[in-house]
Amino acid sequence: MCGFSGFVGRFDESISESMLSKIIHRGPDAQNHFFDKESGVTLSHARLEILDIETGQQPMLSHDSRYVIAFNGEIYNHASLRQDLEAKGHSFRSRGSDTEVIIEAYRRYGYEVALYLEGMWAFVIFDRLERMLFFSRDRFGKKPLFYSLMNQKIVFGSELSAVISHPEVPPKVNKLALAKYFTQGYVPSPMSMIEGVSKLDAGCNLVYSIVENRSKINRYWRYQAKPDYSKSSEQFQEELIESLYSSTKSRMEADVPVGVFLSGGIDSSSIISMAISSGKSQSLDSFSVAFDDPSFDESAYSADVAKIFGTNHKQSLFSELNALNYLEEISSKLDEPIADSSLLPTYAVSKLAGENLKVVLGGDGADELFAGYDPYKALAPAAMYHTALPKIARKMLYHIADLLPVSHRNMSIDYKIKRTLSGLRYESSLWNPTWLSPADVSTVNALLGTEYTIEEIFSEAIDSWSYCESESLIDKTSQFYIEQYMKNGILTKIDRASMLNSLEVRSPFLDIDISKISSRIPARMKYQNGKTKHVLKQSLKHVLPLEVLHRKKKGFGIPIGSWFRDGTLGVDTNSQSSFCDTDVLKTIVDRHQGSKRDERLILWAYIMFDKWQNRWSASI
Repeated sequence: MCGFSGFVGRFDESISESMLSKIIHRGPDAQNHFFDKESGVTLSHARLEILDIETGQQPMLSHDSRYVIAFNGEIYNHASLRQDLEAKGHSFRSRGSDTEVIIEAYRRYGYEVALYLEGMWAFVIFDRLERMLFFSRDRFGKKPLFYSLMNQKIVFGSELSAVISHPEVPPKVNKLALAKYFTQGYVPSPMSMIEGVSKLDAGCNLVYSIVENRSKINRYWRYQAKPDYSKSSEQFQEELIESLYSSTKSRMEADVPVGVFLSGGIDSSSIISMAISSGKSQSLDSFSVAFDDPSFDESAYSADVAKIFGTNHKQSLFSELNALNYLEEISSKLDEPIADSSLLPTYAVSKLAGENLKVVLGGDGADELFAGYDPYKALAPAAMYHTALPKIARKMLYHIADLLPVSHRNMSIDYKIKRTLSGLRYESSLWNPTWLSPADVSTVNALLGTEYTIEEIFSEAIDSWSYCESESLIDKTSQFYIEQYMKNGILTKIDRASMLNSLEVRSPFLDIDISKISSRIPARMKYQNGKTKHVLKQSLKHVLPLEVLHRKKKGFGIPIGSWFRDGTLGVDTNSQSSFCDTDVLKTIVDRHQGSKRDERLILWAYIMFDKWQNRWSASI
């Protein structure tokens, strides 16, 4: 796991050093630079040594020096792919570098190389003969890649902070991206917070011609539900358990020890079970966080699972005091603001794990692929409600529900009711993004002085909804969660929190074979009789104890609502903010502190953006 940066233009060592310094946490073990005078290509790389430690240095040149690669990620099928390539006449210098396998696979398959890779990646290959750059990002967007096409050149990097460190990329905030951030909690791909800087989207390649200064993007993969009604639930269960075992085993491959994040829920617990069964490690370290607020704490669950499977369990306490310290640590380094407060406990458990090893496995992806979130339970009632009541009645009920007393407990009933009814004011394609939204569009427009429509704000979510060919609300919701919430929110949070601690997180559920199985499983098997992740739970019934299988999901939140109310977290409403209407901000703060409305999410989004803007002195 690593980070890289680069640009095309006159070589300037101070620029390449400055860009790389912003992402050195991604690869503290070794830093190297490459420069090609003829084409003006500079590549820089920071390495976290995990695989082929001795011969895997980057940027890496091919054996004939035609290709140069800078790569961030892990390719789990590199050994079998290497064998296939050797059988076709390709030769290798390294002992077991997955980086060199990518080079030779590109030599063989060209722009279709991503179709042969299983793993997580963002990489750039410089073809010195053709004078072009080829970029690729993995199917789900686990690894980040930012780029800017400005002033007749390209600038790129693993994080936004590296790109805007280049002097020709001014840190000017994209106003639409800012509005999307406040309504979604993240900036959705392919946008970034900065004008003129984009993210290469998941499942996409980009080809850049140095001679013509021209780029072209093509999508090589996109998740699509294609239910297979000919198979039984039992057949899918067998496929799932076999693929999950194989996926976990392949992700245990490393030249360093591998641990596991453990929450005590079925996703992380199943990974623990599979990792132990793989026989790749004699002992396994597991990591979790305990919360001092009991309504958020599930440390007893993780301790139970650790005892059942005999892991070396390590746990840190997440308190109000260290939360504020983590907030300052993160905001001083974060490359793009993320308005998910669970970033803090994710950072805490990553810090704990990073003090002990370099690689952990996580359970990310199961909720998205197998219908695991609470909103899936609301879909059928929502459809009936939406059909039975006219729009004006739905709006009226929302305003009545808004009068319910405010509770700041984790996932309280008033919070769920208000969230659900807020989304049901709109068409079905907007339910999920509005249910997750930190603030409604009218509030954000008032705060920022903008006039964006709800369709402009949630255009990416609407696209995901319409792309899904299935008529099932379950399948359409999964499409949204996979392409929007998981990619832009969950995976971004995991990547940043872990890499700020020089830790690699691998996700067995996000294996291509598991995603293919998921796409074929009918919605009624994923969500059945009010039970989320039904087929997955059934497949795991011989792997996990029943009390773990049927444990209620808590989530990974922190009590920011009460912290804003009692002043633990403060918002300076007297500051002359350059991006918001301070009178509107003061109204929001007053509503929250007076318990008139729960405004925790927009206040958290404000704090994270304000700290980020102050760090970069970004103009609006």
